[in-house]
Amino acid sequence: MAKGAIIIPAGLTIPAKWWTLKISRANPIEPGARFIIRGADPYRRATLAVLTSEGLLNLINQSDTPISMEIENLVIKAGRGGVALRLSGPDHVRLSNVQIDGGKNGVFAPTHPLDLEMNDCEVMHCADGSGYTHNVYLNYTRNVKIRDCRFHSPRAQGHVFKGYAQHIDVRNSYFSHYETEHDLRQGFYGELPVFDRGGWGSTIAIGNTFVRRGPARRVAVEIRNRGFPPGYSKYVRPDWGTREVDYHDVDNRDPTNPHLFKHLFFGNEIINGLLPNQTLDPSITRNPGMNCQAGPKTGSKPNLARKICGNLGSIT
Repeated sequence: MAKGAIIIPAGLTIPAKWWTLKISRANPIEPGARFIIRGADPYRRATLAVLTSEGLLNLINQSDTPISMEIENLVIKAGRGGVALRLSGPDHVRLSNVQIDGGKNGVFAPTHPLDLEMNDCEVMHCADGSGYTHNVYLNYTRNVKIRDCRFHSPRAQGHVFKGYAQHIDVRNSYFSHYETEHDLRQGFYGELPVFDRGGWGSTIAIGNTFVRRGPARRVAVEIRNRGFPPGYSKYVRPDWGTREVDYHDVDNRDPTNPHLFKHLFFGNEIINGLLPNQTLDPSITRNPGMNCQAGPKTGSKPNLARKICGNLGSIT
């Protein structure tokens, strides 16, 4: 049965143009098989570096068999003209001790019933500045689990994290518009909301830090009312989707309401305007740093946001 691992020696840098790990329908695959790209030493990570403007890794599963694709102990350096890590149809992807630097998107998942895990990872300096590419860009996927990760410094305009998965569980992680004055001068300051979340999935966010820095244009956390109607994509089953809901239909006081807002933010910290040199950003006005786009084409509803978005934790 097809399965295997690529082991890269510790500290080695491999110049790469575009790598594809592809499982086709013709391959005899054992359910649950693991395909791994691993640096040999977690303390001296190997590097895959693009020498052109292209992206770097594309993980593809065209078979009907659920498998796991895993990347461990690597630094991935990609060009601005392509995606650093594209997840094109695998059922499960695990990233552990991976740093992604650059790429049109850092991690990009088209719509597909994917389960993604990220542990002890860092994603930075991604996006092309168009406002349509980001550090992490997850379309309508299934489950996302994030632990002890850092996301920061996308090229403006771009989100630090943008996700429309059915469920996102993120804990003990760090999200920031930018981290150094050099990043700011080079245009890696995001400007869009740090954490952009599709509103009609579910979220557990515990023990995270969200840092909002200027130019002051957007909030730190945004819950977005975006619809993925059933049948909208040929890649998912016909009944798999969500829809935009008028904010008048949302009532968390009624447990039988089918449009409950299912987002738990607990014990997080939102930091407004604290610069890397520990001074305050004069362009940031003091506000809660969050926004719920509650209804289709109605803009933000601050009062409703306070009712349905729950306890974000401390805000400074």
